[in-house]
Amino acid sequence: LSNTEEPTLIRHPPQSDEWIQIKTKEDLLDWIRRHAVEIYVESTFIDDPESTNLYVVDIDPRIYKDKPEEVRKVVKDVYNSLNNAKKELNIATVKIISTGSPEGYHVRGYLPEGDKMLVNEARDKLKIIIEEIASKYPESATTTTAGEDRDKILLDLAPMKSHGQMRAIGGLNYKTLAPVVEVQDIDKFQIKSIGG
Repeated sequence: LSNTEEPTLIRHPPQSDEWIQIKTKEDLLDWIRRHAVEIYVESTFIDDPESTNLYVVDIDPRIYKDKPEEVRKVVKDVYNSLNNAKKELNIATVKIISTGSPEGYHVRGYLPEGDKMLVNEARDKLKIIIEEIASKYPESATTTTAGEDRDKILLDLAPMKSHGQMRAIGGLNYKTLAPVVEVQDIDKFQIKSIGG
């Protein structure tokens, strides 16, 4: 759950500042038995919250959640942009992750194992990429730097900050009860909840 060997910390309950330590697989299973559903990981290192080992673009469909073809065009563009910039950005692997929300995705670019960079530097590099992508879709996409235009797909860098968080692969989205999974083929992908 953590990008270091240190314990992963999660807050519980949501309105509290109490922190829970999950140090072992048994600890995690104990929380799952207690019906823990959403599990988040930090995008930065616990012992160095100014550094990260990945790039993350959060794609929020907003009102486009019923127009998957529009959202998926943007997701593919982000994915391809990170793949095309692998050498420049020192990315080893790029993955599309379903966040368990209808047409909600993360595109994550992972650095080679053992590498890290300053999170603000990573954010600045991603900002250029997502602004360029959003400019290709002026009617349907925006970035956090372009304002809060609620009727457009949002390309967001919220996880890219000190102690930034993102849903962990294998966790569940508590609203949809759909698992957070890596998407192998976005054109064929269908979100499935554990309830049906």
